[in-house]
Amino acid sequence: MSGNEDDLVAYRLELPDELRTQFKGMTAMNGTNMKDALIHFIEWYVGKRQQPPINKLVNQEVSQWIEKEP
Repeated sequence: MSGNEDDLVAYRLELPDELRTQFKGMTAMNGTNMKDALIHFIEWYVGKRQQPPINKLVNQEVSQWIEKEP
């Protein structure tokens, strides 16, 4: 992104209420917000970022689960 607000467009996204609530809560717990998390994901998806957004909570749970597997 160039950072110029003139280059920005609005995009409407309809989500189930429960999914939106979960997403909002998870982004807050990860120290970000929904807008920034979505922008990061889209930049990764189109190849502008090397890594997808990090969800510290899910990654922690997954790593604990992997360590417990035989």
